[in-house]
Amino acid sequence: MRNGPATIRILLVEEGENEVDDLRLAFRQSKLPINIEHSSSPDDALARLQASPASFDIVVGNHRASGSPGIEWIDTLGRSPALPIILL
Repeated sequence: MRNGPATIRILLVEEGENEVDDLRLAFRQSKLPINIEHSSSPDDALARLQASPASFDIVVGNHRASGSPGIEWIDTLGRSPALPIILL
């Protein structure tokens, strides 16, 4: 039995370091138990999710990520069952 809420495992897909820092700070200030892993590109995020689909609870990403329009990579991610996706 756990003594508190489960850790939320977040895959953050963002290429801008300033944005990554801002998002990490915002999540930290929420005081929720979180673990954030960062991917700097949609291709890297997709590879990580395909290699280990149960490693994350939610994906937070930039809809203007370079190398892949947001809708295309989100469409691919959307094929994962029950994986919430938040686009910024």
